Amino acid sequence: MSITEIFKKYIGEITYGAIDGLVTTFAVIAGSVGAGFSRDVIIILALANVIADGFSMSVGCFFSVKNGKRSRGKSVEDKVCLKKALATFLAFTTMGMLPVIVYLVNMPEPFIHSSVLTGMLFLLIGSWKGFIESSIPPIKQAFNTLVFGSAACFLSYVLGSLLQNIIIK
Repeated sequence: MSITEIFKKYIGEITYGAIDGLVTTFAVIAGSVGAGFSRDVIIILALANVIADGFSMSVGCFFSVKNGKRSRGKSVEDKVCLKKALATFLAFTTMGMLPVIVYLVNMPEPFIHSSVLTGMLFLLIGSWKGFIESSIPPIKQAFNTLVFGSAACFLSYVLGSLLQNIIIK
């Protein structure tokens, strides 16, 4: 099976995992920056999020596939569920790690670089999804992914900033 065939077979899991990996990891970074946390704390929280949330999503995917088929009177092998769960985990952790890399290599202005990288990845994943599976044109799908992903991250930054001012000061 070629890479393209694998991507097409698991497009839902890959797309969902990749977008959620970016959104949740960068939201942790944005909320932490908004709260004024140090670089080290940001790295710890972001890496913990990537692994724990990626694992949680893959387990959720496994049971969703298994129970979804069962509820329609069909049985599904655990092997099929595991492959879908693995696709979710790999997409989530791969994309989720990218916004953190900027902090790990100690770039100057890491939040700005991580923001730009995350935005570019939202556009890339959205357009890729549009090309492969969607009836929505790739450019519109890319823009939708960028807008909604960025909105979630912006909310996290604002909440981190507000809570820092309420709780810490």
